[in-house]
Amino acid sequence: MKSLPLVTVSMVTYNSEKYIQMAIESVLASSYTNFELIISDDCSTDNTWNIIQEYNDKRIIATRNGSNLKEYCNRNKCVDLAKGKYIIFVDGDDILKPLGLEFYVKSLEAFPDCGMSAMAYPYEKFLFPLKLTPREVVRNEIFSTNTFLSMHMLGNLFRTDVLKKNKFPTDKIAGDSYTRWHIALDHPVLLIDGGFAFARNPPGQASEKLTTIECFIQNQSFKKDFFAKAYHKKLISKEELELLIKQYEVCNYYKALSLIKRRHWKDLSLLIGNLKWRIGSRKKINTEILSRDPFKEYSSARLLDRDFFKSPYINKQ
Repeated sequence: MKSLPLVTVSMVTYNSEKYIQMAIESVLASSYTNFELIISDDCSTDNTWNIIQEYNDKRIIATRNGSNLKEYCNRNKCVDLAKGKYIIFVDGDDILKPLGLEFYVKSLEAFPDCGMSAMAYPYEKFLFPLKLTPREVVRNEIFSTNTFLSMHMLGNLFRTDVLKKNKFPTDKIAGDSYTRWHIALDHPVLLIDGGFAFARNPPGQASEKLTTIECFIQNQSFKKDFFAKAYHKKLISKEELELLIKQYEVCNYYKALSLIKRRHWKDLSLLIGNLKWRIGSRKKINTEILSRDPFKEYSSARLLDRDFFKSPYINKQ
């Protein structure tokens, strides 16, 4: 019986002819070789599909959608096709550095109870790798300004079985953040060093939609729902939930105020009509929210670290 690849590298493409060759070759040049590369072209109208077809590496599984499915439907298609224990998304304009995949895999293999790893840039409070419990990572995302679950997709290696149960919502503009937050509700998250991949941000990317009023409305609605789920799972207290709801309303108030100042009446109508928020106090956002940072007490002088002698990387003699 042919053994299955340990890792699925998923590459979604749409009109990526300028970058697709470098993206594919960066994956094929990886020091780690036990992977499959699923490329799903979302009915590109340029030369992307022709470039993809030039490769005959046996690890590549290339498919082309008959119509444009859009980003998250295309990502979910790759998740359905994935045979690996792990899955990472290297999009058609990204670059995976030579040691990147090997580092990602070795890190997550060492922490089998984590649902995913999240790449983080140097942070003066932590030594990586660092496993965070659901309570720690969720409270950090809610109460801290230094978050880990909103990085680019290339910063995550997911356990495939976990992602199959938490697929990307196709009705969300920021569906990847939605999925990562929900995985963090139920699974520990492994923080690892950044710098092993390069996420390109060319004009016309889907990420440009993240600045729209529609995305703001979706994110605010999602946050309110997420706060409630975190409370239900006892990751935050009732008093904290009430504080977060107040902050949510104040944030909406100031968003509305900015739209009025800029005379963006259509966006204001969308905001009021969709969020159904009540106009509350004009007070500035309560800074008490930041004082609940779960890692507030740590610093470069008092690091949150692990016992190096219990490192899963050490060869046991």
